[in-house]
Amino acid sequence: MNSSAVTNSRRSEESCSSRTSEFITSPLPDWIWSGVEHLYQSVFSSRVMLEKAEHIQALPSAWVEKNEHQITDILLFHKEGCTIRVSNEVIQLSSDVIDRFSKDIFSNYPGIQFIRLHAIKLQSPLKNLLAFTSGFSEDYILNIPNSKEGWLEGLSSRTREKQRLCVKKAIAEINGIQFCVVRGAEIDESIVRQIVNLSHDRIKKKGKFFGISSEEESQLCRQMKKVGCLFILKKNDEICAGLLCSVIDTDVYMHVLGHDQKFNAMRLGLVCCILTIEHAISQGYKRLHFLWGHYDYKKKMGAKPVELYRLLILKSLSKGLLHPMILGHWYWNGLRDVIRKYRHRYVLGN
Repeated sequence: MNSSAVTNSRRSEESCSSRTSEFITSPLPDWIWSGVEHLYQSVFSSRVMLEKAEHIQALPSAWVEKNEHQITDILLFHKEGCTIRVSNEVIQLSSDVIDRFSKDIFSNYPGIQFIRLHAIKLQSPLKNLLAFTSGFSEDYILNIPNSKEGWLEGLSSRTREKQRLCVKKAIAEINGIQFCVVRGAEIDESIVRQIVNLSHDRIKKKGKFFGISSEEESQLCRQMKKVGCLFILKKNDEICAGLLCSVIDTDVYMHVLGHDQKFNAMRLGLVCCILTIEHAISQGYKRLHFLWGHYDYKKKMGAKPVELYRLLILKSLSKGLLHPMILGHWYWNGLRDVIRKYRHRYVLGN
């Protein structure tokens, strides 16, 4: 079996008539990794994010489903006590796929009582499952048009004019700002860390919590070397702003945006985003993922939120009740999700 037998995940459920499935244990073969990246086009469901040799005990196993010899879905997972935790994140799944995966897990792993999925986009409402769902975040997605003009047409006239003036001011000869793109192995780790620090300083000045740990920063450095695309604004070789992205197939994922605060008046963070979108259009990319965080600029640039869900699937209610700690942790997270939504809707006024 090889990755040439993989079909895109954006297929019609009705077109699938004959299915088989199998489990594959770690270490996973190369075709699994290439297949899962092709199917879901998510950096959060990719080898660079999920396979860490230093955590050998946490290497995932895989459930592979085929329809008429073509691979249609690959879910990676770990066993944690009586729970199976799915590793794939920021992917779209249908209720039918989740249902078949769950039945296979409960049939083949007798001691498993729960299945957890995180950051899943539901293609259709869940059915035939004893499951809890909670909407905990959003991925703001810009579907990239074929031309710059097509993108601008979708923006308000006020936004278009603001962007035009910001870019014009930044690249004016008197300011001398240059836009650079660096990819993969050519990316300098020290520049990645510099942009992370710029973002940290900006968020700290606003009195907000910076959500990237030192371990996550190191992971981001490794990731940028593998699938990264670094967008930089420079002035006389000095980095003024930068955007750290991952590229999987035709999808671009934005991770960290930072700019030197002495250039605040020039809105270089916004300029870097604008020029990144223009670059993505020129390269024929299909989607730009701004990911989570309710920031007004995402909507103004044409991105729309897509709900991300947590899922907890129970084998049976009676056996599930024997694990109050697991259920209690789920309800605590669910309460936090409700509070977050309430705050966003009524406090932030969006």
